[in-house]
Formats: sequence, structure tokens, C-alpha cells
Amino acid sequence: MKFFLLVFLICFPIFSESQSIQLLEDSDQYNLGTKVEYLIDKENRITIDNILEPENQKLFIKNNSNIPEFGYMENPIWLKFTIQDNNTLPENWFLEIGYPLLDNIELYTKEVDTWKMKKVGDVLPFLSREIYYRHFIFVLSFPKSQQKTYYMKITSTSAFQLDGLRSSPLG
Repeated sequence: MKFFLLVFLICFPIFSESQSIQLLEDSDQYNLGTKVEYLIDKENRITIDNILEPENQKLFIKNNSNIPEFGYMENPIWLKFTIQDNNTLPENWFLEIGYPLLDNIELYTKEVDTWKMKKVGDVLPFLSREIYYRHFIFVLSFPKSQQKTYYMKITSTSAFQLDGLRSSPLG
């Protein structure tokens, strides 16, 4: 398998609507910086079932720094990003989270009328991972020329540092 890393660098504040990440045939690396939004769930009340409610969507803040550092947080952090695949090459991509000390990471995507969840984290057995690697990796799959929004919920007792979300085509 070849890894053509596609860099997902998550950034920081000011509210605005996120733009989709455009996957193009001539690119295999992307800086997602300002295309990702985050929400700190201070009341621990947001679930995947109510995340789409307008009052919750308004709570997302657009990132604008290259490496977000949330410090030690007791509250869950939600990330939101949208990918538009304009690529005629692979339909499957890796999403790699380069900080291996996060306790629980849940990645959600809507499939028809149902939420699909994938979960990794340092509190889970290594063999429960989709890809056996030192960092956390998700396989993202979507049809060509379609847009898909992902939600990621992160909870951890260690410092939140998202220094590298990386992705690459499977191939």
C-alpha cells in the first residue's frame, strides 16, 4: 500500500460556515486548516443524534490556526469537516490522527438515514483498530463527485493536541 499523505491540519477560532475540502486528481496532500470547525461541549449534552439541530450547528467555531492545542479538557470536543471528492482516482482514503494519546475518538458519517460510527483511542485494544498502525487511522470511503460531512468526537484525559490529521488514497 502506498501512503500519499494528505495533511489534515486542524486549526482554531472564529465562527463561520466551513468550506468543503476538495479532493482533486492532481493533489495528494491538503492543508485543511480553515476548513475544519470545532465545538467544545461544555455541558456534555451533544450527541450524534442532536448534532444537526440548528442550535448545535451554531456552536461550531471555524479553525484558523495550524495546530490546535486545547490543553487538558474534561469536556468532549466535536470536529466537523466536509469532503468533496472530485477525484477520478481512489474512492477510499486514510484519515490519520498523528497524536496517539487521545483516549476516545469517534468518527461519524451519515449513511442514508443512519449514523455510522468508527471508534479508536488509546483506551481501546490495539487489535480493535481498522488499520494496525501506531497512529489512529480511519478509512474514509465515498463515491466520486459527492460531498460527505464527517463529525468527530474526542474525549481524553491527556492534553488535546491535534498536530496531524493526515489522509491518503488507498492504493
